[in-house]
Amino acid sequence: MTSKPTYEELEERIKELEYLKQVEHDRLLSLLESIPYGVYIIDQGCNIQYVNPVIKNEFGTINGRKCYSYLYDRSETCPWCKNDIVFSGKSVQWDRYSQRNDRYYDLFDMPFKNPDGSVSKIQIFNDITELRKTQEILKEKVADAEIRSRELSCLLGISKLFDQFGVSLKEIHQGIVDIILRSWQYPDITCVQLTLGDKEVVSRNFKKTPWQLTSNVTVYGEPYGRLVVGYLEEKPAKADGPFRTEEKELVDAITKRLGKVMERKLAEEKLLKSEQRFRNLTENSPTAISIMQDDKIVYRNPASKTLTGALNETSLYISGENLHSDDVQILKNHYRQLISGEKQETAMSFRFYPVDEANNRLEMKWVHCMANMIEYQSKNSILTYMLDFTQAKKLEDMLKAQEKLASLGRVAAGIAHEIRNPLSGINIYLTTLKKMLHNHSNHADKDKISKILSQLQSASNKIESVIKRVMDFSRPSEPNFVLTDINQPVTEAFNLSSVTLRKSGIRMTTNLSPDLPKCSVDPQMIEQVILNLVTNAAEAMRDMDHAKKIVISSFSKNDSVCISVSDSGPGIGQKLRNQIFDPFYTTKSNSSGIGLSICSRIITDQGGSIEVTAGNLGGAEFLIQLPASPKTNQTGDK
Repeated sequence: MTSKPTYEELEERIKELEYLKQVEHDRLLSLLESIPYGVYIIDQGCNIQYVNPVIKNEFGTINGRKCYSYLYDRSETCPWCKNDIVFSGKSVQWDRYSQRNDRYYDLFDMPFKNPDGSVSKIQIFNDITELRKTQEILKEKVADAEIRSRELSCLLGISKLFDQFGVSLKEIHQGIVDIILRSWQYPDITCVQLTLGDKEVVSRNFKKTPWQLTSNVTVYGEPYGRLVVGYLEEKPAKADGPFRTEEKELVDAITKRLGKVMERKLAEEKLLKSEQRFRNLTENSPTAISIMQDDKIVYRNPASKTLTGALNETSLYISGENLHSDDVQILKNHYRQLISGEKQETAMSFRFYPVDEANNRLEMKWVHCMANMIEYQSKNSILTYMLDFTQAKKLEDMLKAQEKLASLGRVAAGIAHEIRNPLSGINIYLTTLKKMLHNHSNHADKDKISKILSQLQSASNKIESVIKRVMDFSRPSEPNFVLTDINQPVTEAFNLSSVTLRKSGIRMTTNLSPDLPKCSVDPQMIEQVILNLVTNAAEAMRDMDHAKKIVISSFSKNDSVCISVSDSGPGIGQKLRNQIFDPFYTTKSNSSGIGLSICSRIITDQGGSIEVTAGNLGGAEFLIQLPASPKTNQTGDK
């Protein structure tokens, strides 16, 4: 059992504790002496008990003064003092500006228990004057950055507005006003007026005030308008007025940019009008116009699409697809000269076959093409003009044929006249010989002479027949034009020849379109042409072993009525197609070569055309085109 300490022991123990408290107190004070922040201690009566060297250096010695007198040169307690909070046992942190030395301090107050048991306040403060100044500068910089950001956003927004495609000038003007309103330093009291030419856009709150910025808009060096930005109420003036220098520069930048944009817009409008006029001319031009870049067609006007159909124009120039075989190399040479720079422009004529959507070849076209190098959309390009002179070529060929026919007709008439005279004498002598032979008594000689005379008479008749056909060729009869359904003479020709052809093993069919427009033709002559074509087709298939077939078709095409006669025979080679209509040209040993020439002349005299191509049946196909008559009313009157 432990005995109780004596009074002396307790007294000694108390002295030790007091000593330790004093030691701790002295140690704390020693620590406060060494820290780089200002520290002071006051009692509840605001009497300064301690200040460290930092405060002594800043404010001088204590001299038993009150804290408010020592630190703030006041005669009474500071209204901002935190002593009540601290002496209630709480710590507090705050900041304060000292007018005495024009400094800012960050303060930390906390209760402090003295060795004697009393409570004091210890305050630690840090000089944050430089930090506060830096913060103020930073705050100003941030505010300035925000303003500059709004200014840059304003310029960026206006630039984007200018760069938008298809935006009208009216929309640009209104957009500028809207952007300025929300970009200025005081957007709530900002008003804007923008005048350009005879147009004016204003904000809803606009009115004239003493606080305004004005900048003129110039276009091509001439005054064109002005921009006014104002405040509706007075604001604290800057060094240079109520508006910042940057704001003045911004207004000038906007009007300068706006002037450039107006110059561009006005130029674009002129260019657009010019392009529109050019496009109207191009789109409505009867000439086929196209532009090629990098071996690809990038533009075709409607006339070009109509002329070439679904044809791939790239292959037309590059690979020669659907070109006439005789013109492929010519076109390639011209194209090579253009793209190599050897020539800047060239002209050529060639033949090609348009195709439909199903890639079926259509009637051959003759075109004259002019091409030259241009710059289109900043790239080297080839501009081509193509003129369709197919009909002109056909008329030219028809005129040449008519001239040839007329010339040959005159020669043939002369030859026939020269032959007919002696032939008449021969026939007279043959008649006399027949009479003499009738009176001859020797039957053996009579039979022999009769046979010779019969052969002579046959030959004479053949000569007479040839002469008659030559005379018919040289003096064709005038057509008796009648408004006719073309299927009528075609049907007549079919009925006359179908039975005979069927006996020869030839199957003949028709494919006649109903309701065809009528033609003003001589139906007898049309029937004669169809019979001649059918006869020629039958002769061409005479020695064939496989199926023999002839098809007669009728149909309408554009403003023409067409008749086609096709067969399954051997066909006609490409080189012969341009010669078979020449008079006296024939591939048969027993033919005069006049039949197809007469057919061509009959069709030509009636305003039509005839040509031969490769048919779908494998043989030849003769195509006749006749002009359709204008539409008539129910009584038949035009």
